[in-house]
Amino acid sequence: MNIDYLDLVFSTCFSLRKMKKIIIQELADKEFMLRPQLHILLVSPFGTFKSSITKKLEKQYSNTIYPIDDFTKPGLEGSIAKDGDYVPPLLTRLGGKLLIIDEWNNVDFFGQRALLGLLENQRVSRTIGFKVKTPYKHKNKYGYFIIKDNRIFGTMLFSCIAYAMEYPVREGSQKDKALLSRFTPLFIQPNLTYMRAHTRGEFDINISDYSGNIEEVIIEKKTYLEFHNQYYNYVQAKSLVPIDSDDFGYLSRVMSDIIRFGVFNYLSKNNTTDKKIVIKEASYFKEMFIYIHTLLQQYIHPKTKGKIWQYKQLLKKYPNKKKEFYYKTLGVSRQTLYEYDQKL
Repeated sequence: MNIDYLDLVFSTCFSLRKMKKIIIQELADKEFMLRPQLHILLVSPFGTFKSSITKKLEKQYSNTIYPIDDFTKPGLEGSIAKDGDYVPPLLTRLGGKLLIIDEWNNVDFFGQRALLGLLENQRVSRTIGFKVKTPYKHKNKYGYFIIKDNRIFGTMLFSCIAYAMEYPVREGSQKDKALLSRFTPLFIQPNLTYMRAHTRGEFDINISDYSGNIEEVIIEKKTYLEFHNQYYNYVQAKSLVPIDSDDFGYLSRVMSDIIRFGVFNYLSKNNTTDKKIVIKEASYFKEMFIYIHTLLQQYIHPKTKGKIWQYKQLLKKYPNKKKEFYYKTLGVSRQTLYEYDQKL
């Protein structure tokens, strides 16, 4: 994993965690509301220091994160006790924070499905088979939660970082792909240098949090259409269009992440105390295009290893690029790229 890429994704996740909306102005005076929150699924083998990342975050951002080992659907959305009282949900404690799940693979099927829906929609609405004894209400600046009669409904802004030892899409079905695409997947392929650095305390993540007071981001029509044209021209020129049309949804999914990276890029260069900002230059998004290839490869070829094959394909397509192009495109470190060169 390229540490610069890890820094970018974690920083974007932190900076957009409590933002209410990104408004994209499209053709014919249409507006598209994009979820600002970026959710991360960090995949790597056992013993490769995923838990140490959480400990570092707990030490530096104790008021911002909410770590959890496991959860269930009732725990997430709330449940009814034997006496008929409502047991408040985990959601009420997540407003404006980062939910960190230590081991995604250990969460049961229903818990995973309940959370994945919330990650995309940031809300819950469902009925239960009986009325609650006492109505329940919770409200803060990031959302609300209400249970009344036999209905549960609410909304809450938060981001999520989940760790897994393997990518949890086994069947390759459209449903699995759609659900897991709520996350931005990051794959760590450990090597001896990585292990040495971690056990010496040298490995680090540098997180920049520009969340501030910003609640709303508007991307002007002219800016968005320029970015939109550049994006699709880029994926065509770089031969990144998926071979299987069933995977075309990843094009829009990656595009959404590039927009989120672009918003972070803007925030990192424009200090403001405003609650609403307007982005008028497409360059903030185009500067993030180097990550398009990495994101698409991670979605379509979800592996923690075997990127040397992808490197060989890149060398055939682009034989005269600088090394920076290859390791950023693959999402690996300079050292990993050096080891690939030694093997080849």
